[in-house]
Parts: sequence; structure tokens; C-alpha cells
Amino acid sequence: MKLTSLFVAGILVAALVVMSAPMAKADGVIDPRIIINAGFDPACGGNGQPACYDGLEPLSTVFNGQDSSQDFVYTGSVPLVSLTADLSNVPLGAPVSCESDVFVSCQITPIAFDQGSLTFTYQFLFDDTVNGNPVGVPSPCVNPYTQGAVCAGFIAPGQIIHEIIQTPEPASLALLTVGLVFLGLGRKRWLANRAI
Repeated sequence: MKLTSLFVAGILVAALVVMSAPMAKADGVIDPRIIINAGFDPACGGNGQPACYDGLEPLSTVFNGQDSSQDFVYTGSVPLVSLTADLSNVPLGAPVSCESDVFVSCQITPIAFDQGSLTFTYQFLFDDTVNGNPVGVPSPCVNPYTQGAVCAGFIAPGQIIHEIIQTPEPASLALLTVGLVFLGLGRKRWLANRAI
């Protein structure tokens, strides 16, 4: 009996791992995340170069359900102390988040809902003053991958802006599914032992 249960559990786990990768992108709820990072590259607008960005309009991106990235060179004449990014075509119910190694804070606001396709457009406001930090005063970064680092709080003229749209990795979702299966099997066994 024990051998049969282990065999069935093994087949179930293998099937879930194989099926989870395509299903994670096809039918599962996705959670897009915008990450705003920065580096220096003064050239923009040419063939194979990042787009030029003057900081006057939001960075507008259409979410396509896959990881993507785009580079912009900030062409303004004064430091950019806040940055607005719009992300449209986000499926209804998909949690969204944002990170930056430049700005300390990010506020997320839904600004439009397309009832025909059941998608949202979200606006992300990256800012160093949201938490009351004066402009130009470096503040601790609050993002998981920059914990303990210092955020500049602004993007300088000529600096490159990396906009990254991330979706969950299918491997992570498969690992979560496998963990839940074994948790369920362990609970069943614990209940059986408790009844004896």
C-alpha cells in the first residue's frame, strides 16, 4: 500500500512539473512587475540605440504576458526626481508590484479598465519624496535585491533608464505546486497516524 501511494505521488508530481510551465504563461494569473534601474549611456535615438526620453510624459508600455525590457536615455536638463510609468493590458486579478534601485518609493494606481478585454492600465509613480525624504538626500533602498544599499533618488541627464517587465518563472510555480502536493500528503499521513 505504501509503495503504491509513493508511486502515484511521484507520477502526480512529475505531471504537475511538466504541465506547470506552459500553463503558468497560458492560463495562470500573472503578476507583472516594473523595475526601474539606471546606468550611463549618453547616446540615444539612433539605430540600435536606446530611445530618448525627456521625462515629460509617462513611460508607456503594453504588457504582452512575457518578460521584456526597454532602455531610454534621459535627455532632460535637470535631474529627474520622479518617474511615471504606465503599464496597460494587465489581466484582471493580476497582482502588480514595482521596484527600483534609484527611487525609494513607488505608488501604484489603476487608471483605466477595459471591460471588453478585462484588462487594467496601471500607473506607477517612482519617487524619493513619497516617504518625506527631501530631494537629493540619499535614502536606504527598500527593494529585496538592494537591501542596505543607498538610492540616489534621481536620474541625472544622460543617464540610461532600464525598464524591465517581469512575470513569474514557471520553475518557481512548479516548485510551489510540488511543495503543496507533499504538504497535502504529509497532512494525510499525520491524520492517519493520529487516528491510530
